[in-house]
Amino acid sequence: MGYLEHGKNFGLIQRTILPQRRVGELVDFYYNWKLKGNYRDLRMQRRVILEQRRAEAEAQAAMAAAAVSEVGEANDQNMEGQKESNAGTAQVDAVEGKNVTAKGKDAEYRALLTSTNS
Repeated sequence: MGYLEHGKNFGLIQRTILPQRRVGELVDFYYNWKLKGNYRDLRMQRRVILEQRRAEAEAQAAMAAAAVSEVGEANDQNMEGQKESNAGTAQVDAVEGKNVTAKGKDAEYRALLTSTNS
């Protein structure tokens, strides 16, 4: 069971599954079992488990990338909408003969304020 979970990380197996055993005992058991037991079957099971984990991680990464892409597209659309609305304001100002620059608008606003305060 520990081999399927952690591979040959005997220290981790000892800490998580068999704290009553020493790491050396686990290593001895592994190599004796490998010579006698059904090592190949268990190795194939471990390979399948690792492939499943890798596939799950790739799927999660793809989903995260798709979510980031959707957010980026939404932000791009918002920026385009803001550019269009700003362009519409500039066109109206240009048609009315107003100064289109930001500095010009600030000066125009200050002039308007000073004229109403007087």
